[in-house]
Amino acid sequence: MPWSCTDAAASPTPVEPDPCHHSPVFAEVVALPPDAPDAMRPGARFQLTEEAPLRVGRSSRCRLQVDVLQGADLLIGRLRGEPKAWTEKGLPVACSLNGQTLDLALSYALADGDHLVFSTGLVLAVRERPLQTARHEGLEAALAVRPDDAATLAVYMDFLKEHGDPLGDWLASDRRSVEAERFKVLGPLSESARTQAVQPSFSAAGLLTSVRVARHAVVGAPGLFWHLAQLGTLPVARTLSSLTIDYVVGTPAKRVLAPRGTPGWPKEPPPELVVPAVVELVGEAAFANTLEHLSLGLAVNDLELPKAVAARARERLPRLEWSGFVERTRSACLELVSCPEGVSVYPGFRMRLAADTRLGAATASQVIVRGPKVPEQLCRIVRRDEGWVVFDDLGVALLRVNGRATPRATLEVGDLIEPLPGLVLRFAVTLEG
Repeated sequence: MPWSCTDAAASPTPVEPDPCHHSPVFAEVVALPPDAPDAMRPGARFQLTEEAPLRVGRSSRCRLQVDVLQGADLLIGRLRGEPKAWTEKGLPVACSLNGQTLDLALSYALADGDHLVFSTGLVLAVRERPLQTARHEGLEAALAVRPDDAATLAVYMDFLKEHGDPLGDWLASDRRSVEAERFKVLGPLSESARTQAVQPSFSAAGLLTSVRVARHAVVGAPGLFWHLAQLGTLPVARTLSSLTIDYVVGTPAKRVLAPRGTPGWPKEPPPELVVPAVVELVGEAAFANTLEHLSLGLAVNDLELPKAVAARARERLPRLEWSGFVERTRSACLELVSCPEGVSVYPGFRMRLAADTRLGAATASQVIVRGPKVPEQLCRIVRRDEGWVVFDDLGVALLRVNGRATPRATLEVGDLIEPLPGLVLRFAVTLEG
């Protein structure tokens, strides 16, 4: 069913006096499905009252109509004076609150800044006060390079608080390290973060440093351009430096939904149409002046695009470190440097690493080392968020990296790993294809 609005909610609802004298609370439309009519725009506000709660769903009684799987209506209003969300029959609705899936047998309390996210792309934010935005390009550029610099953070927080921007309260709070609270500040993307459609990385200070948009966010509803548009408005993304989009994973994704308001978009758009649209949308984002890395994913063969697209990217993204939109597939491996007498290594000179690779005498090891008194397991190399990490799991103090004994080390290209005396392996990353 197409997204529609059954009344004149395209303009703000008139504010009626609250008979209980509570502070006014509104549900504000902050994001729309890609196929929402042009008459309905972000910014429409609905005051939450006891007498006339806002009804959202597919029935004809709903002020906001959206295609929910169960056909149940979600009501947003006041119960005994408190802002809450509930359903009349307790049926489940395809909606989440700050990334938490709702089980609406009971009502859910709502607070300022909460986001109700529907699977089709409609997002409502709870507002008790107007949302203030304060930008300082110099401080944001400095934090993009050093996101946890204490002196710069202190100045930035003072600047935000002086201008009433709630981002300042977030950066100063202890909540910034709590996963549920991080979902909350992701606002429209909270549900996508919970399902790993969007994979954010936060600094210790609570700012986004990098984001990955996974393949199922690119090709599913509400789609790639919806996710990029919401990411571009997030306060915590103002200093984002790295964005990876899984548009190319072997081959470019098909059936990419059109950017909002784009007529004549084909059902299976070619890369020549998708990539320029990505560049334009990212160029309008809050982080356009801090973004240094933009990738459309990994591919064995480079994606051929017009030179004009690259030129436009450099124009819209002034800090972008240009290496092409598509990264060649990289393979980590170990190269045999030296081996003591009586010890043999399989599979030989170059050993490709899996996401979790064990070295030792055990037959289950991916790299088998045989010889007198070689332990069943010498060490383990695991791919983590911070890169490739080698562990001395047994704690027998045999492992050395670059000549130093260590139980754990994050590997850099060229590092020498010595899992037992005389056996030296070099860590390398090579291009495939």
